[in-house]
Formats: sequence, structure tokens, C-alpha cells
Amino acid sequence: MNRRTQSGQTLIEVIIALGLIVMVLITLVAALTLGFRNNQTAKEETLAKDRVREAIEWIRQLRTSMGWDAFYSMVNNDGSTVTYCLDTLPTSVAAAQALTNGQCGNLQPLSGTTNFYRDMTLTIVGTNADEIDVTVTVSWSSGGKNHDSTSTLNIKKWL
Repeated sequence: MNRRTQSGQTLIEVIIALGLIVMVLITLVAALTLGFRNNQTAKEETLAKDRVREAIEWIRQLRTSMGWDAFYSMVNNDGSTVTYCLDTLPTSVAAAQALTNGQCGNLQPLSGTTNFYRDMTLTIVGTNADEIDVTVTVSWSSGGKNHDSTSTLNIKKWL
């Protein structure tokens, strides 16, 4: 009795194995794509937070260099709540005083970027001329979604 054993895979086994391999490859590609997207989002958030922090430091320095009364007058001359588009930070007191009230919209992206916009809103608090709330917002679009990073600061008159 001579029996021959057959070895190898059937066509169905080969198709199932190929299907599993394809599913694993698709999962890997999806995971890599998600990882790259998350990495890009993290970079954008870091840039936005840096630009917010930069504007907060600038407004503190401006208040210090101008003195409270001149700083308060500059804000008050434009209204009790003003919004400045800060595509670049003014490098002098005169340039800061020349800022006009108005948001960036989609026309004035941050210098060196194409889709980041920075607005600073200053709101006079109360009637004692001794306190201003500052809100800085950097907004951008990425991956079909709108994002923003915001920080607030309360500036008071030094005694």
C-alpha cells in the first residue's frame, strides 16, 4: 500500500492568509497616518502657544515702558474694549500706539505663517482706571478643523 500524502495549501487557505496580511498592512498604514497627523497638530499647538506667550510678554513690557497712565490712555482712546490684530509685534511705543482696533480676519496671518492669526483684546475693567483684562488668541485651521489657543492676563496699575 503506497499512499501519497499531499502537501501544500488550498486556494482558500492562501486567500485567507492574504486577507489577513492586507488587514494588518491597512492597520499599520492607518496607525502611521494618525501618528503623523497627531505630530503635526502638536507642532501647530506649540507654535500657537509660543505666539500667545510672546504677545503676553510684549504687552507687559509695553505697559512697563510706557507707564500706566500712557498705557491706559492708549487703550481707552480706542474704546473700553479694543481688539488688535498682531500679525507682528510692534517694536516701538509709537508703533504700538498706531495699532488700529480690529480683528485679523483672514487677511493678516502671523509673520512667517500662512494660516495662523493672532488677536489681542484689551478690556478696561471698572471705572477706576486701574485695571485692564488682556486676552490673546491665536487661531488656525488644520485638517479641516478650526483650532485656537488662548491666554488671559489681568494688568493692574502699580501703586
